[in-house]
Amino acid sequence: MNVKVANVPAPAALVSWNCVPNAVNSLYYRDGLSGSWQLLTNVASGPICRKITAVDPATTTGRFYKVQVSIPAH
Repeated sequence: MNVKVANVPAPAALVSWNCVPNAVNSLYYRDGLSGSWQLLTNVASGPICRKITAVDPATTTGRFYKVQVSIPAH
């Protein structure tokens, strides 16, 4: 998975990644190397994969992001 982050304008961040089909794509952030992850958004994808883009209107710089993909059991 390729995740890209860009400032648009700083300190906001534009986070984008290629989704996984038929899954819930969750974007989390935290403000340092330690601490708990906070949910920014969930995006449910259909059978056709596309690029997902989320805007984090952060008021701080230096955030860390992770994408978690959950595929429902059939």
